[in-house]
Amino acid sequence: MIAREYNILAVVGTKIATAALKDGDIVTVDGTEGVVRIEKRK
Repeated sequence: MIAREYNILAVVGTKIATAALKDGDIVTVDGTEGVVRIEKRK
């Protein structure tokens, strides 16, 4: 994984997220906490 090589945060393992999120949804990704929040559904 490239992110690990450069010691930067990355979002991985999105199997559930790709099913739960739809085009146009507005989300906040907190990589430090490992949390994705849905702010607004389209």
